[in-house]
Parts: sequence; structure tokens; C-alpha cells
Amino acid sequence: MQINNRIHLLDTLTANQIAAGEVVERPLSVIKELVENAIDATARHIEVKIFDAAAEKIQVADDGSGMSPQDMLLSVKRHATSKISRLDDLDNLFTLGFRGEALPSIAAVSIVTITSKQAEDIQGYKLKVEQGKPGLPEETGARNGTIVLVERLFYNAPARKKFLKSPRWELGLISDCLQKLALSHPGIAFKLTQGSKTLFASPGAGDLGGVLQSIYGQEALADFTVLDHMGQDLQISGYTSLPDFNRAERSHYTFFVNQRWIKSRELNAMVDEAYHTLLPKGRYPLIVMNIVLPQHSIDVNVHPAKLEIKFQQPRLVKEAVLTAIRRALLHKEALAPRLGVVGPSKPTILPVDPQTGFIRPQENKPQHFKESPGLALDGRTLAERLYGRSSGEPTPKPPQNTTTAPSSMEQCDERQTSDANTNSVPSPIEQRLDFSSPASATVSGREIIASQPTAFTLCPLVYAELRVLGQVENSFIVAVGEDGVYFIDQHAAHERVLYEQILAQAHGGSGESRMLALPQTIQLTAGEHILLTESILYLNELGFIIEHFGENTYIIRGAPLWYEGQDAQGLLRSVLSGQSSDCLRREEIFMAACKQAIKANSRLGAADISSLLVALDKCENSATCPHGRPIAVKITFAEIRKRFLR
Repeated sequence: MQINNRIHLLDTLTANQIAAGEVVERPLSVIKELVENAIDATARHIEVKIFDAAAEKIQVADDGSGMSPQDMLLSVKRHATSKISRLDDLDNLFTLGFRGEALPSIAAVSIVTITSKQAEDIQGYKLKVEQGKPGLPEETGARNGTIVLVERLFYNAPARKKFLKSPRWELGLISDCLQKLALSHPGIAFKLTQGSKTLFASPGAGDLGGVLQSIYGQEALADFTVLDHMGQDLQISGYTSLPDFNRAERSHYTFFVNQRWIKSRELNAMVDEAYHTLLPKGRYPLIVMNIVLPQHSIDVNVHPAKLEIKFQQPRLVKEAVLTAIRRALLHKEALAPRLGVVGPSKPTILPVDPQTGFIRPQENKPQHFKESPGLALDGRTLAERLYGRSSGEPTPKPPQNTTTAPSSMEQCDERQTSDANTNSVPSPIEQRLDFSSPASATVSGREIIASQPTAFTLCPLVYAELRVLGQVENSFIVAVGEDGVYFIDQHAAHERVLYEQILAQAHGGSGESRMLALPQTIQLTAGEHILLTESILYLNELGFIIEHFGENTYIIRGAPLWYEGQDAQGLLRSVLSGQSSDCLRREEIFMAACKQAIKANSRLGAADISSLLVALDKCENSATCPHGRPIAVKITFAEIRKRFLR
């Protein structure tokens, strides 16, 4: 009897090529895996060379620990690794690689030549791998470290090759990847070249600000603010951009967990939530965030390319991320429209962790500025008109003309002097270093000393200090400051004021209710009925007054006091749909603020404008309305003179 076997073992090369499809998708994958190996080998300099337009010939060179001839042979065998030896090691993993698949996968779809030398060896060795089969290591002259040359990438996998995008697109992915790896390891000098052209280089001085400067430019660095938060078993550091520095996509969201670059929809959503009301819809910030937490609280063995992880306590991470971003942004120095004043500044010293290269967390105290006299419509200060004399102080005499009022630079200097005397912790503005060159930031022990011969000192705009001229189209308030003319959207400004007032009431947690003039009957589905019965206490705490009317029918007699809308049924269904309380309240607060705000084409008197500007100064965010649109637009005197060719 003849037996026809349908199942058979694949040969080693075919199996390796199939497995390589999970690890090596494009030239970017090759470079990422090789660079991560170099980082794990404690390299301090990593250079990536691309020899042709299609990136079919690539070389990655490092000055790391190197390999012995025996290790070179083992490195091209699948599941051979120096990173772990047993499963339990995954709970205490601090290397980027650990699967032992990178080099075998690359060698399965290309021709690989490895040249390596250990510091203790007299000479180096060279190993060539073709069709996944290694030759014998040969002695050769080499410097300390490892050089991996990849040639004819995907020559034996044409199906993979035809799905690649244009050379320019692939090069962009490579550059972006190397920049992210440089951000995660600022103590390593990275260099990317194509032919004779250098596409990217980082200083490797251990300073994250220096890497940011090499990517976004020196001027853009002033638009970032420092992230520093220390929570329970969790630390967050890095930089995030101010709201006026944004992009149309999330491609500039860069996350690291224990210095491992990852992609995470969860973290994307957290950043979006933190910037809600600060940016218009469809605009996103730039952020570089490193999250440090115990290794056992994450799972890195999720994705073959090691780009995804799982958090054991995602809620804890979310709270920490929101806190870190809001601490960096929600104060007047970061969110108010700012006045740029050029002047000398002293060197700023920031403590840096020598292992991670990230700024160590500091107490981020909001700076309290002294009130400065601004001119009102009748020549007196708004503070004088609205509040009268200060406690224990005589009422200041009104200035005879506008020239007697202190200039913005004088006010700024006075505030900075006061802050310097009362608080030694650098303010978030001071932490935004202005590096004139990569060499200006040097590592000294555990600190970075940044030399700043000239930098922008940013003073927040105090609306009450502006001299109001009037309205344009009964929609925009026109006012003059020391540096230019301001156009203030009265509707957006009043929206922001009302939104923050209602927000404070909604988050008060009082559970007070507003009785409906006409009770509303609501018919729930079976699922909604179950949720309502399980959540009845929570609904009462929100302020709902609900009566059962038989089976799945209920009567809504009262809604939360902070809710100004008329659709109590829709509000209740939104709660039962599983939306978080914070998200739900925020959207309803938007609606309430918009309906009550001063509309465009509304004539305002001097007292109305004064009250609005004073209330705006009390807001945490006085730069944007709840929808993220700007409240004020400034035209500088310099721009006006330029328009008149003066």
C-alpha cells in the first residue's frame, strides 16, 4: 500500500525567507535592526551609509564591543542571541534586540559581509554570508567595532522588491527612523549618508535638546517645553511643542519606553486628549517622550519588529502622560500669546541622567508674575479701574501719556528678577535651551551646561495691559501693546472664559441637578437598561434625576447643573455608551460655552471689553478657544514699517 505524504519540512533557506518577511519588510527594517544591534553593543558612534538610490547596498558601522569569530558564526543562525538565555530574562530586558532573528533574516534576502574586531584582539575577522549560508571567518585588518555590509537586498525575493515605494519615500523612512533612534539615545553620535551627501548627523553629546536642534533647527527649539514628571514607579521626560508649533499629521509623535522606540495608538490618543482645546481639529503637536517604568510591567514580546508593547497598567500610564503634558503646558508662560524680547541671558544648567541622556525631572512650578500697570481706555490702568488700590498701597497716579508706562522689556526684566530671587528652579521657558551649535552643550558630570550668548526671552501677554482702540466689524477688539497691534476675537475669547468657568463647575463633583421644565421620556435598549441599573449611583453623582416608568422606559426629570443643552436624552445615552466622564463633560461644556458666548457682530462698550480682557487673563489657557482656534493675532510694528517700506 502506497502512502502519499502531503506534509513535508521546508528547507532552511525557504523557511528563513518566510520568517524574514516578518522582520525585513524594506530597507528601513534592515537599518533599524542593525543600528539597534550596534546600540546594544555599547557603540558611541554609528554611521549608516546608503550607496545607491534604491538602497540595495547598505552599510552600518559602529565602534561597539565587536565579535569573536565564533560569535560571528552564531550571529547568523536563527534564535542565537547574547541578550537572553531563558524566558524569565524577558521580564528584565534592557536591550533593544533579543529574538536572534535580525542577521539571519537579512542574510536570507541579501548578501551580507560582517567585519568585526574586539578591543582585546590584535586583528579583526571577516565573514561573508550568501543564500543564508555562512563561509568561514577570515583574518583582516579592522578597527574596533563591527561593520555590516548588505548588498543586493531582496535579490532572491522579487515579490518583496516590487512592493517597495519610490526611492525618495524609502529614504525618508530611513531618515525618520534614524532620527528617532538618535532621540532615544542622545549620547550616541549618529550619521546618515547617501553617496557623498550627509542627510542627518547628531552630536552625541548626551543632550536631547541638541538632537532636537539637529532635526528641527535652532529656532524651532524655542517652541518646545520640557516634560518632567515623576509618578509612582513611573517617570516621564522629554520635550513637547507649544500649541502654536504643530503639524497636520501625527508623524512627529515619538515615544520611547525604557529607551525603546515604539508605535502606540494608546499613547497617540493620550497626547490628543492632552492637547484637546489647545489645537484646532486636524492639527497635532510635536512630542518626544521617554517613559521609564519597571521592565516587568511591560511586554515587549508582541511584534516581530519590536515596535509594539503592552502596558500592564495602561490607566496608570495614561494618568502620568496627561499630567506630564498638562504640567508643561497649562500655565500662562506656555499658553498665553508671548512677546519676544531679544536680550542677553545667562548659561542655564540642567541636570541630566548620564544613562538615559534625558533631563532629570524637576519641580515644574508655574512662575507668578507681578501685575504691571497697563493703560485702559480713559488713561487709567484696568487694575486701578476694576480693583481700586491694592491692600496697603496708595493708588498709583495715572500716567500723563503712554510713554511713562514701563516697556515690555522693562516689565519682562522686572518679572525675571523677581522670579530669580524667589525660585531657583529654572522655569519652563528657561528650560527651552537655545543651543547656538552642537558644541555649545557639553556634558559635565551629571549636568549639561548650555552656553547661550543670545536667546529669546519670552514674556506672556497680559491682556489687561493692552491699550484698547476699539472694535473692527463689531467682532474683533483692536488693542495696542509695546511691540505691535493685537486683534482679539471677542467670540473666541468669551468662549474660553465661559468654558473654563463651566469646566471648574463641572469638575467640582457637587452632583447638583437642574430640573427640566419638561421631563423627557427615554426608551432604552436591553443593553442600555442593564448599564443604567448598574450605573444608577454614578448617574446620581453626575446630577441626573431619573425615574423608572416600566420595563425599559425611564423619565428624566433633572440633568447635571453644568449641562446647558436641551438634549438630556442624548446626554444620558452618551454616558451609557461607554464614553469616559471627562470626555463627555468636555464636549458638553463646549456646547454650553459656544451658546452663551458673545457673538460676532455684537457691539461692546469699554467696560465690557475691559471685563473680558481681565477675565481672559485669569484663564489657564488664554491663547486658544475651546476648539483650538487662536484668540489673538499680533502684527508687529516692525512688520507695519516694512509694509510701508520704512
